[in-house]
Amino acid sequence: MLAVWTNPFTLFLRNAHAAYRTIPRQPEIHTDPSLHSSFKLVSEDRRFVFDIVDRIEAVAAAFDRLHVLCKMYLRSQDKTDAVIEKQRLDDPSRVHFEVPESEKRKRDQYEWEAFALAVFACYEISVIVALKVVFAQPSSHLEYLVGVRNKILVHARRDGFVKTRLLD
Repeated sequence: MLAVWTNPFTLFLRNAHAAYRTIPRQPEIHTDPSLHSSFKLVSEDRRFVFDIVDRIEAVAAAFDRLHVLCKMYLRSQDKTDAVIEKQRLDDPSRVHFEVPESEKRKRDQYEWEAFALAVFACYEISVIVALKVVFAQPSSHLEYLVGVRNKILVHARRDGFVKTRLLD
């Protein structure tokens, strides 16, 4: 039995939005000028936290889309496999198959979109980690991976290829 897929960020986002609802309203600053400095600090902290949550929401949306793309890709591959299987049944000695070009194009499009989403997610996750360092310094596997990626100075490329310059 296959497990139901859930977005890995769902619980965090649910808890973050629940925490938003518990934030008390700020007093009106125009009624007490002495609150101006504390109001400004609290507002900056809020914007910082909202920025992190917004970025995590964007990554969560990318994960959801990647999941949908995976299903569509597999469905397209199944159609192609069915066409090949039918041709193989008609002629068991056949080695070349006529595969619908439209299914190939769909899969290529799914791959490009998945690649773009993966690059976007990597970028946003590295920004989140960099922002997190402002709050705390604990090490994690995620920080390690982002650090390794930054040291290598290379981002993922389609089909595992990396653009490099040949030395003379």
